[in-house]
Amino acid sequence: MYLVKVPLKVTLFGEYAVVFGKPAIASTLPTHIIMRVSKGDDKDFIHIKLSNISVPILSASINRDSSKVVKTLVYEPEVEKLLQYIIKAIHLCENELKPGALTGFNIEIQSPVPPSVGLGTSAAISVGSVAACLATYMSEERIDKDLIARIAWRTEQIVQGAASPMDTYTITFGGLRYIVPSIPRAEPLLMTKK
Repeated sequence: MYLVKVPLKVTLFGEYAVVFGKPAIASTLPTHIIMRVSKGDDKDFIHIKLSNISVPILSASINRDSSKVVKTLVYEPEVEKLLQYIIKAIHLCENELKPGALTGFNIEIQSPVPPSVGLGTSAAISVGSVAACLATYMSEERIDKDLIARIAWRTEQIVQGAASPMDTYTITFGGLRYIVPSIPRAEPLLMTKK
């Protein structure tokens, strides 16, 4: 089992400008989404359990081939987008790695905040899902943060239709970051005293 602790983020400057190619400044917060991820018994399914998160769903099983929710406990249609971040992140990770045999996943997510409050919960779930997928298929010392951020950003682009690299790169690398969207990375914000 892997325990993935993913920080949330706050945008200090450029919240919407970054989507249009302008720089932004964002920082991670000392508040985290916790993901417990283990291999599942059935390679065709990703089982998801949400704890302490304000969404009207407690658990779901998703068929990885069709991305269809096949079993839920308290299912609401608006929650499907949250689940799509997880399934798409794992799908993109597996496409990147091209492992011979796929595995199923059991994922439990604990979040101190609900989604859609502007703290990057979808990006944190995308980053955590990619990191857990990479850890499942390869040795931890080979995991590259740039790869995590890139796959998580692509996840956000597909699920949302458009996304800047701000949230995923800030969350992956942590700290106070200066983001130039045309260059998919988040540089540390350096300040010098003169």
